[in-house]
Amino acid sequence: APHCPRPPTRADRVSQRAVGPNDESTQRVINESSQMMTSSRAAACLLLAAAVMVAGKSTPREAFALSDDYLAAREKRTPRTAPGATFSGVFGSGMVLQQKTSAAIFGTADAGATVTLTLSGDATESKTSQVGALGGDDNVWRVDLSPRQAGGNYTLTLSCDGCANSTTTTLEDVTFGDVYLCAGQSNAWLVMMFALGRNESYAKVRNGDYANVRMRTQAELNISDADASYIAPPPPDYNPVGGFPDGGWVTASGDVEDVNNTVSQFSAMCWYFAESMVDHERSLLKSGDALTPVGLVHASWGGTIAEMWIPNATLYDADKGCKNVTGGPPFQRDDYANGALFNGMVRPWANSSFAAVLWYQGENNLNQCVDDAPDGGENTVSACGVFEDQTGYACLIERLVKSWRYYLDDDDLPFGIVQLASGTNEGYPQSMAAFRHAQTAGCGRLPCDRLPNVFAAQGHDVGDPWSDDSARCAEPYAPYACQNGDDNLPNETPYTKFFMGNIHPRTKNWVGRRLATAYRALTGAGELGA
Repeated sequence: APHCPRPPTRADRVSQRAVGPNDESTQRVINESSQMMTSSRAAACLLLAAAVMVAGKSTPREAFALSDDYLAAREKRTPRTAPGATFSGVFGSGMVLQQKTSAAIFGTADAGATVTLTLSGDATESKTSQVGALGGDDNVWRVDLSPRQAGGNYTLTLSCDGCANSTTTTLEDVTFGDVYLCAGQSNAWLVMMFALGRNESYAKVRNGDYANVRMRTQAELNISDADASYIAPPPPDYNPVGGFPDGGWVTASGDVEDVNNTVSQFSAMCWYFAESMVDHERSLLKSGDALTPVGLVHASWGGTIAEMWIPNATLYDADKGCKNVTGGPPFQRDDYANGALFNGMVRPWANSSFAAVLWYQGENNLNQCVDDAPDGGENTVSACGVFEDQTGYACLIERLVKSWRYYLDDDDLPFGIVQLASGTNEGYPQSMAAFRHAQTAGCGRLPCDRLPNVFAAQGHDVGDPWSDDSARCAEPYAPYACQNGDDNLPNETPYTKFFMGNIHPRTKNWVGRRLATAYRALTGAGELGA
C-alpha cells in the first residue's frame, strides 16, 4: 500500500471524510451516480445523494440535470495525475500561512515519487514526502511545516525525485500571520465598490496603512461528491473588473476602480473585518513595530443555500443529519447539488489552518421557514427549525460549523456568524425574527453549548439607510453624498451605487467591525502577546 504523507491519525480522519452516508443502499446509488457522471453530457444526471436518510430509512429523491455552469466548473479541475510535482491551487506566491501552528502544504506528483519541499529565507527547513493516496485522491504529497511566528519573507521550492518532469516549482514572498476564511452568499460577496465609506478605505490603502493585508478570492466551483478532491485547480488570471477577481494571492491596492484597485474587487465584509483588526493592533504597537500579516480568503456564491455548503456525509447522516422544517429530507434546489459548494470551495482548503471563519448566509434559506403564526403575523420562534428535532436552519448552522471545524482539523476554530440585516428578507419578513433565532441553533445567544467559540455580528439594525426607490440622503446633514436611484450609474466619486438594490446593504463597514469586535472579545486576538 502506498505511504500516506499525512500522519496516521489524520489519514484515518480524512479517509472517513471522503466516505458518504453509511448506508449500503445509499452508497450504491451514489456509486451508480458516479458512473453516470462520466457518461455523455446529454445523459449526465446528478444523483449526488439520491437516497436521503430520514430516521434511518432511505427515501429516494428525484434527479436533476447537470447545468452548463457545473460542467464548465468540473472541467476546470486539475488532473489528479498531472506530470511532475505541483502545488494544490490554494497555494501561491504572496500567500499568508497561519502563524504558531503547523502549516500543511500539499499537491500532486507522479506515482511512486518522493518530493522535497524546502522553505528558505529568514529561516530554512526542508522536508520530504512520499507520493500516495490521501482522502480519495491519488498521487498526493503533503508536508507539514514547523510552526513559525508572524512575519518573515520566505520562498518555498518543490522538487521531485522519480517524476518524469523534474522541473522545480517555486513560490515566493510567502509569510506567516493570521489567516481568515470569509464565506457565504451575496452579502458575504458584496465587494468594496458597493460599500459606503469605500473611498476612505482606498485612501488609507494608498497611504500604506494596510500593506500587511493580502487577499485571495476562491473561484466559484460546484463539484459533485463523485468528483470531490482536496487538490484545487490553479486560479484563473486576475480580473480587475466585475467583482470576481480570482488571480491567486494579491496585495492591497486602492487606485482607480476597475484599473488598479484590488480592494474594490474584494469582499467588503471581509475587508472591513481586517481593517478593524489592523487598526486595533496598530493602536497598541510601539512606533516602528511591525504589524501582523493578515491573509483573507474569500469563498462565497450569491443566492446559495446552506445545504450546498455542508458535506453530504454530514447532511444526510442517518442519525445526525438534518431534515427540513417539516421533518422531511433536506431541501434540494434544482440548480446546484447539496454539498457541491463545500466540495468545490471549502474542501480544497481543508488541510489549511485558519485563525477564524466568518460566515454571512441565510437569505435564500428564508423561504424554507413555515408560516405558523395563527393570526398571519410574525412566525413563531420554531418556524425556521428546531435544533432538538434536527430540523431547518437551527440544525443546518450547527452541522455546518461542526463539519467545517472537523475538516479544518480544529475543533475550537472561532466561527463568526452575521445575523441577517434588515431589508434582506427576500419577501419573507414574517420569518426574519425566527430565522435569526435559528442562526444561533436555537440558543438565542452566541456562543452557547451547541455552538461553542462562535460569535455573532448583529445585522438587524444595519440595513441600507436608503431604499432603492427613494432619495438616498438629505443634504447637507447626511453622512454620505446624494445619489439617484439608477443602479447602472458609473462608479464616480463620491457616489456609492447599489448592487441589485437594498437587498445588499452598502453598510458592510459596520458588519466587518462588529465581527472584529466580537472576535477580539471572544479570543483576545489582536492584543499584544496574543
